[in-house]
Amino acid sequence: MSESGESGIISFWKRPLWIVVALTILGGVLRWSGLFTELWLDEIWSVQLAAAADSWVEVLTGIRISNNHPLNTWWLMMWGERGGEMWWRLHSWLAGVAMIPVCYWVVRRGGGPTGAGIGAAVLVTVSFFNIVYASEARGYVMAMLCVVVGLGAIWGRPQSPGWRMVLLYQVSAVTGVLANAGYLVFWVALVLWHVGVVMWERRSWIEWLRGGRLLGLMHGPVGVLMVGYWWYVVRKFEWVGGGHLQYRGVLDQAAGWMFNCGWISWPSLFVIVIVILSLIWLWYRGWREASVFFLLAIFLMPWLVFRIAPPKATGYAHLVILLPQYFFIPGTLGLLATGWALADFLCVARPRGVRAIAVVLFTLSLLGAIPMLSTFYRYGRGGIGDAVREIANSSTPGEEILVGFNTPGRMPKEVLFHAERLPGDLGKRLRHIDQPEWKEAPPEWVVGLVTGPYPEKVRQFEARDSSNGDEILRYKLFEAYRYGEATGYHCLLFRRESSED
Repeated sequence: MSESGESGIISFWKRPLWIVVALTILGGVLRWSGLFTELWLDEIWSVQLAAAADSWVEVLTGIRISNNHPLNTWWLMMWGERGGEMWWRLHSWLAGVAMIPVCYWVVRRGGGPTGAGIGAAVLVTVSFFNIVYASEARGYVMAMLCVVVGLGAIWGRPQSPGWRMVLLYQVSAVTGVLANAGYLVFWVALVLWHVGVVMWERRSWIEWLRGGRLLGLMHGPVGVLMVGYWWYVVRKFEWVGGGHLQYRGVLDQAAGWMFNCGWISWPSLFVIVIVILSLIWLWYRGWREASVFFLLAIFLMPWLVFRIAPPKATGYAHLVILLPQYFFIPGTLGLLATGWALADFLCVARPRGVRAIAVVLFTLSLLGAIPMLSTFYRYGRGGIGDAVREIANSSTPGEEILVGFNTPGRMPKEVLFHAERLPGDLGKRLRHIDQPEWKEAPPEWVVGLVTGPYPEKVRQFEARDSSNGDEILRYKLFEAYRYGEATGYHCLLFRRESSED
């Protein structure tokens, strides 16, 4: 589709370089503050995995836990004890900032006009979804960047991409799957789409052989590596977390973060409708190959994965566990498709009043970022570290400090990590007490995670032998902290009441 039929508004896009550069700088600024927020559970877990690894090879062959993102683990190993929040997250920041110009590039490679590329870059720049991942010591945003790069390498000339684009695609594919195994789902969708595009109009056996040769040279070496990586590494990953049995809540959170629309009652429904309408617009405007790819990669492949292996809470990981872990790849592609369609609609729709639809949606996304980012910058992923410092400062010097948790599976790892970083010997004084041991060694402090309003929701609680048992301990709310970005979680710190209270 050429730009000749577009209205005069396209003149604004005739010099797009300065706009893309400005968006890239803005994106870097928006993501920078997140590098200094408190580490949360999965980041802490990643740091500890890297510290325990004996060699770089062991990261692939020995750490068979889904929390291990090899590229991220190697990065953390490189820093070792010299690292800190900013250095551990710097690779994600670089990848997240690079996403902005690359999104512009991939839309242009896919045949979209200048304004469409800028529209996609705008949504990625301000998306809370991307900002959080780009300030996290994990492998998600690097996988997202590789998704966009690989897509752009093929989209320009899928029938004859050229050896440079073949090499770029292959490097991005290997990098992407090492960044996060969820890349495999996208890779399968991309290969299926590319096979369809290359072979659709071929009629003679010679044309079929030529098409097969192209596909074999491009995807064959990568395919061997992908199958081997799945068979020897990913298939044996053990899912140690709680899983996503209630994945709809995770989808709602991801949708609210994508377009900064967490204030909507049903953000996932809103996002799905907007993305589908965007695909319809792309089809109507003539970008049918792009529309088909987005439909396959955003909706059909994830649905198929869910059908093959429904989510489960424990055991060995399927791609279905790795995929809904924040829906990071479908979310990125949804931003691409929507930004492309909305910006194109803004440029060509008539009468002018109809363009207000795109303007309103862009405006809502921009404004919706303000409360989410303000919460993120103020509270970050924090709460646990603040609670640990308060425990150390409010306890009797020199004595052992017993600490319990309402979620014993995850809280000890976070609390003890922050305790180890306290100055002097403060951290060594903290000792974790499991709930079955509370009767013999009652903890002075209890750290818990809850959702909803605070402190009205939980001001105190009582620990008993059983639901009808005698009271053992009574705890009163000492302080409450925000936790978990803008998700509504709170870290509550309780202190045991004395008999005189």
